[in-house]
Amino acid sequence: MKNHFSVEILKEIKDGHPTYYTPIVNGFSISQYIEAPEEYTEILPKEVARNKLKELKVAIEWLFGKGYVHGDINPGNIMYNERLNKFTLIDFEMAQKTNKLKDLTSSLDDLRDIERELSRIE
Repeated sequence: MKNHFSVEILKEIKDGHPTYYTPIVNGFSISQYIEAPEEYTEILPKEVARNKLKELKVAIEWLFGKGYVHGDINPGNIMYNERLNKFTLIDFEMAQKTNKLKDLTSSLDDLRDIERELSRIE
């Protein structure tokens, strides 16, 4: 599977079944950012964080276009890589193959919830 700028998936076939991996991302999660914004806003200003999070919408749609949903979009599974200046989805343990639009809608709803949490940061 090719990579998207915000989704990095390495695919390996083991015993005839695909196994998906994401690389280790050095950085911090949106969860950490929301819990202690004062520690991270110098690295990633709030407005930049909000705009970068919108890029994940494209990544989620790209993933769905490939026939998959992440299955567990939450603040702990979105990492910010300062060196690359991007958010990356991690932890594809719950990912599943699907073509159901309701699965895409659910993923995008989860992302909107995270965006609302970010907008509450003063």
